[in-house]
Amino acid sequence: MFGRIEAYPGRTILPAHQHDCGQLIYASTGILRAHTPAGIWVAPAARAVWIPAYLEHEVHALTNVDLVNIKVRDPVGLFPTESCAIQVSPFLRELVFEIVATSGANSDAPLRLAMTVLLVRQVRAAPHSPLKLPMPRDARVLRICTEALADPLATRDLARLCGRHGVSERTLSRIFVRDCGMTFGNWRRNRDLIEALQRIGAGESIASVASAMGYNSPSAFSSMFRTVLGARPSQYFDAAGHVAVSVRGLAGSG
Repeated sequence: MFGRIEAYPGRTILPAHQHDCGQLIYASTGILRAHTPAGIWVAPAARAVWIPAYLEHEVHALTNVDLVNIKVRDPVGLFPTESCAIQVSPFLRELVFEIVATSGANSDAPLRLAMTVLLVRQVRAAPHSPLKLPMPRDARVLRICTEALADPLATRDLARLCGRHGVSERTLSRIFVRDCGMTFGNWRRNRDLIEALQRIGAGESIASVASAMGYNSPSAFSSMFRTVLGARPSQYFDAAGHVAVSVRGLAGSG
């Protein structure tokens, strides 16, 4: 097991890669986004993302990020076998910092083993957070999602968007539930929140973000934000731009 922490400026992208060991990535400050073939996971400071060995992934720093990276071999399959976002408890936060502090050629082997056991228990016990955007397998619907990610306003006229990609709204809904385990409406809301987290973390005003997301007013946007994330956008980040409250998680179905 080995840990390190690195600072990345906002909008940094670590290109697609994989490791021969499992990896826990955690932004102790700022917000990161992890892309895998199965979907996109977003992790504010209260969340970490687990990446299994040999899974190709990209990491995006949505804001200035202090990125804690813990790499651990798992020969007996104790860690999750699929990527996931987990809640970082105060104990897990201190544990990953201790792993970083004690990593090195002269580290104490029994101590490392003990910390590995603790890390396994913490990761397995941590509540999973569906702060993710699963991506559909259907090529037509995938193109719609790709366009929606590039332009938050693309889905305002959903019928026209679907027609351009050769799929009906009814078929879109059916495929989304089948491939992604959530409705397209929930996926779109999650996409809005992910985009909003990035923009607010970068310093944009609430009014500007609400307008970019297609909301009629900042209050309507703030209400949606508070319902899902448990705080108004103005309360979500502290004065330094760090996440100030924990996230309840985005609904995965409905």
